[in-house]
Amino acid sequence: MKDPLHLTAFQQSLLVAVPVVVGSLGRIPVGALTDRFGGRVMFPLVSAATVVPVLPLGLARAGRDARGPEPSPCADGPLPRR
Repeated sequence: MKDPLHLTAFQQSLLVAVPVVVGSLGRIPVGALTDRFGGRVMFPLVSAATVVPVLPLGLARAGRDARGPEPSPCADGPLPRR
């Protein structure tokens, strides 16, 4: 399957690696706060903190789908159907 975002191999690997690294590093302070305040307090806080940045991404995708198909990358317009 052709890459619709036209990313290089490095950009694709970075796209996969960054969330993993951020999640791993985020576990350190969250773990310390969980030891101090308990899981019943931290679970809803961490859940709310992760929903805030992810929700706009879902809404942006829904808005893009409502606009219709993306324009063709061909300079002369869409390719003719066979």
